Amino acid sequence: MSEELELHDLLAVRRDKLKQLEEQGIDAFGHKFERTHTSTSMAEEFDRFSKEELGEKEAPAILAGRIMTKRGKGKSWFCSYSRSNGTNSNLR
Repeated sequence: MSEELELHDLLAVRRDKLKQLEEQGIDAFGHKFERTHTSTSMAEEFDRFSKEELGEKEAPAILAGRIMTKRGKGKSWFCSYSRSNGTNSNLR
């Protein structure tokens, strides 16, 4: 019975937090977006270019995944991200 009570308390706290976010006008679940690339399609599209050629290109891309690590170095930004299918990629 105490586990049921703990679960009930936990759900009550979560509902209160959700209500507070909604009162602030924050969508707790975000919004849907359409991705333009997968990491595989980006590799297929851009691997043929040299570093210099890539530097001259303007190629915006929208990817879906969870950023696991990120770090900046000068004008560059590096990140590792994981997708829902369990694959990981490194972007720079």
